[in-house]
Amino acid sequence: MLLTGLAGVLATVAVIVTIRTMLSSSIGKVLAMVVMAVGATLGVTVDTIALSSGVTAMTAASFGIVCGASLVIVCNNALHKRIKKAKLERHF
Repeated sequence: MLLTGLAGVLATVAVIVTIRTMLSSSIGKVLAMVVMAVGATLGVTVDTIALSSGVTAMTAASFGIVCGASLVIVCNNALHKRIKKAKLERHF
């Protein structure tokens, strides 16, 4: 149950960080979508590997969500820093 709660929190944080990156610049929109695609792919891969090891479907899904969301959070933070450093951010 704790793993499922952690997966939910990380997924929410991943969405918030992605929105922040998407709002920062035009290139941020494209790069954030690429990161989301890679994160989803990693999540599905981890889920498949976990299911083949014999754990329950809920645990496997939680592992996949945690891994995918963690990748999305880390990559979007790095992207946001690079966009800010390159002075490509949008000024409202």
